Amino acid sequence: MQILLRQCCVCSTEALRSGAVNAKVTIDAHSSAAHSSHWLEWLDRGAMVLSALCAVHCALTPVLILVAPLVASHEFEENMRVLLGGLAIAAVGVGTLTHKSWRAVPFLLTGLGLLVGVQVMGTHGAVELGVSMAAAASLVTAHVFNSLSCRSHKARRAST
Repeated sequence: MQILLRQCCVCSTEALRSGAVNAKVTIDAHSSAAHSSHWLEWLDRGAMVLSALCAVHCALTPVLILVAPLVASHEFEENMRVLLGGLAIAAVGVGTLTHKSWRAVPFLLTGLGLLVGVQVMGTHGAVELGVSMAAAASLVTAHVFNSLSCRSHKARRAST
């Protein structure tokens, strides 16, 4: 397999995935729109991973309190809520503007509402854990729908 690459490492990965065997494949530079969808995919994937990590953090907090008090501090949790909320707004917001599918937005708004509710109410213990887990699940769902919509949009653009 011989592949001649120009400028885009993401495109080279896709060429390898396409199964080009014993063929010379030339990958030209893409438009800036194609490259902006690449960073959007990575932004969305990163936000999905961080939302999932939030869910794991919330589930393991009782154990983490015994093992690593710094990770289980309220300041850490508040900072994570701000970070996760901001990433979710950025990833789903830009994705929605790109692919024009609104199916992720209700889950985004639900997750953000729950995060804000925990922050404003200042609850602790089991209530905080339950609401935080629901928020994380809602944000993960929003990111999954956004990612699927981005892929669908990308496939439609490639076929035209």
